[in-house]
Amino acid sequence: MIERQSETVILRPSDIQPSQDDLRVVGVFNPAVASFGNRLVMLARVAESPTEVRKDWTPLPRFAPSGTTQIDWVKNDDLEVVDARVVAMKRNGDLRLTSASHLQLFQTTNRDGVNWQFVTTIIPESPWEEYGIEDARLTKNGNTFWITYVAVSRSGAATALMSSNDLVNFQRQGIIFPSENKDVVLFPELIGDDFVALHRPNPHSHFRPPQIWLARSPDMIHWGRHELVLDGLHDWEGDRVGSGTPPILCDQGWLTLYHGCTRPSKAGTVGSYSAEHSC
Repeated sequence: MIERQSETVILRPSDIQPSQDDLRVVGVFNPAVASFGNRLVMLARVAESPTEVRKDWTPLPRFAPSGTTQIDWVKNDDLEVVDARVVAMKRNGDLRLTSASHLQLFQTTNRDGVNWQFVTTIIPESPWEEYGIEDARLTKNGNTFWITYVAVSRSGAATALMSSNDLVNFQRQGIIFPSENKDVVLFPELIGDDFVALHRPNPHSHFRPPQIWLARSPDMIHWGRHELVLDGLHDWEGDRVGSGTPPILCDQGWLTLYHGCTRPSKAGTVGSYSAEHSC
C-alpha cells in the first residue's frame, strides 16, 4: 500500500495583493525557485483580471507604458473563445488574453520552503510585454542569476531575459528568442565555452510533432547553433512539449524535467498536462 503524502499549499490567489484596486488575482502558478544564502526565493506568475463586470462584454487587460493595467472592453459577439484564457477577434483572428500576468518575488527566512514572504513585484514595462510577463525560469550560472520569462504582446509570445546578483534588483536584457518561442531553460554552467539553453519553437505550420530544441550562446544574449533534442511522440505530449526545471548534472549526464500536454478533447478547452524526465 502506498500512502499518499498530504499536499502543502504555498500560496493561493487570496494570499496575494492585486497590483491595482480594480483587479483581482485569478491565479498564482508556474513558479521558479532557487536557494540564495540561507533562504529560498521564488518568482511566481500572478494572473489578474478586472473586477468590473459588464453584461455581454469581455474585458481584455493590457499593460500601458505607465505600468498600469488598462482594459479594452469588447462585445462578446465580436469574439471567439479559443480556450480558457484566450479569445480571438472575429474581424481579423488576432488573439488576446482574458487575464494579464506579472511576476512577484517571495522568500523564506530559512530553507524549510513553507512560510513565504512577499519581497517585490516585477511589472511589464516594454511594448513586447504589453499583454503580460509569464512563467519565469531561474538559473544561477557563476555569480549571476539569469531569469528567462515569456513576454506576451501583439507580436506574440517571445522569450526575454533578466539578470540579477541579489534577487532583489533585476536588469532586463531584452528578447533572446522571438515569437513564437517559450519554455526556455538555461543550463547552470558553461558547456565548453558556451551558455546553453533548451527552448520550444511553436510554429504555426506543424510538419512534425511538438519539439524541444537546444541553442548555444557566447554571452547569454545572442543564440544560435540550434538543434533538435526531443520530439513529442506520445499521446500525452501530442499537443505541446516544453522544458520545466533547469537541467541537473548527474553521473549519466544532464537530467531535466519537461512537460507535455494532450490535444484538447473539445473546442475551447486545453488538454491535460503531465511531466516526464529526460537525460
